[in-house]
Amino acid sequence: MTKAIHQFQLIQPKMQNLSKKAFQVSQILKQLDESLTDFILSVTDIADNYSPNNNTTSLQNLVRLIFTVESAQKPSFQKLSESYGKLSFSLVDQFNWEETVSTVNAIKEQQLLEINNIHVYRSLTQFVAELREWDPTPPIFITEPNIVKSFVYTADRLVKERKKDLDLEFKKTLHQAVLDDGRPPTMVPSYIERVMYQLYYDTKDMEGAFRVCSGKTEMDEYVKYLNVIDIRRLGSGLLSGIIKKFVRESTTPIWPEVIYDQLLDITKQFSNNVPLWKMRFRNLYNGVQPENKAFIEKFISLLLRVINNKTSKMDYSGMSTCVAVGLIRRSECDYTVSIQNIEEFAEKQRLSILAFKIMLEHANDLFTVCITI
Repeated sequence: MTKAIHQFQLIQPKMQNLSKKAFQVSQILKQLDESLTDFILSVTDIADNYSPNNNTTSLQNLVRLIFTVESAQKPSFQKLSESYGKLSFSLVDQFNWEETVSTVNAIKEQQLLEINNIHVYRSLTQFVAELREWDPTPPIFITEPNIVKSFVYTADRLVKERKKDLDLEFKKTLHQAVLDDGRPPTMVPSYIERVMYQLYYDTKDMEGAFRVCSGKTEMDEYVKYLNVIDIRRLGSGLLSGIIKKFVRESTTPIWPEVIYDQLLDITKQFSNNVPLWKMRFRNLYNGVQPENKAFIEKFISLLLRVINNKTSKMDYSGMSTCVAVGLIRRSECDYTVSIQNIEEFAEKQRLSILAFKIMLEHANDLFTVCITI
């Protein structure tokens, strides 16, 4: 049993029990309200048996005072009963924002736990907000407007952020991804950066990193819910698969297409003369956009981390074979190869892999940021 489903199974009965207790309180308050009605009628009935008296301390005036006080209290108990009733219903009701639950059990378990947490928080917040209106006066900390407002704001923010997180569009240009994320061009999109950080710093077992991937359907689900799942629970194969998918499906190549042919040309001519290759490469690389440079350098840092991990089965050649053709390509149409151009396509892939292998081997000389992410 995973930690997420264990937590969910622990919380659910407690929420159902709280709902049950809230309903019981609601019913007791409703009975109290009905008993108050009977009490008021009984008090007024007493007064009817006495002759009118204008004395301010007369029995009639005493009864009238009791009637006034009890009548003023009655709506408060009605409202309080309604508040507990709403809480009881809300705790077991469905969440009211649009969210499709994943078909992958590991994702579904996390979703249910997080949905439950947000839903319970909103229910309790609404309950506290209604208690502010209760008379007799509730405790001072509830009547303080800013305190309750902060809870209401947080509840609204949680739902708003979740809706935004569920609206992740994976297939876009790197430039647009950084722009939409509200980050400077020298940074990687936050949702990919989180995956990179997790793989770089917190993943001990790198055996499957960039070598073993999940099936397409499962990977699509992880990408779809990337912003709402706990990536700390993902293994190196899934984390690296998400990164590879981002690189491969970026609508424009991470390695700029305008210098694609030049990179292949210098690799074809100078791969056996690395110092000259590096000189030509630096001239090309100077013109790369900041967001592309940021991604390439962080990506290479991560790959070197994986290669140097004792649990990894990757070397420079194997890593280049696995990732280069997604990073260095002309466009998505490169993945569709006709019989006529298969040899040309194979040669381009070979040169792409070779170029990236040289980048990995000489990263310290070629890039400004290649020690850590």
